[in-house]
Amino acid sequence: MRCEGGSPLLSGGLPHALYQRRDSKNWQADIRLPNGGRHTLSLRTANEKMAKDKATQMYEDMYFRHEHGLTAVVVLFKDAADTWLRELRAGVRAGSRNAARLGIYFVMIYSVEATKVNT
Repeated sequence: MRCEGGSPLLSGGLPHALYQRRDSKNWQADIRLPNGGRHTLSLRTANEKMAKDKATQMYEDMYFRHEHGLTAVVVLFKDAADTWLRELRAGVRAGSRNAARLGIYFVMIYSVEATKVNT
């Protein structure tokens, strides 16, 4: 069932809404986090039942993490490091960061020789 304009299809009173964007066959979820925030993501399936099940499981995982003092959404170290290094590169280009340190960080995080780092 495709929802017009991406409007949500509420999932039986559960703390998430499912919808399909006009340009995608896959279902999306808008999950209400236990702390009042929201997390929106693709469920990567066109099957409505599978989408509902995946959204419910994701919510339960997020709620469990919240109850145990962890962040509701998992951020992988590589993703955090990639973001931080992009910001560091921008600082080097702008002249506000030391280019020599950029190579050191690449070696520490990615085990890449500093000579192979392209700032």
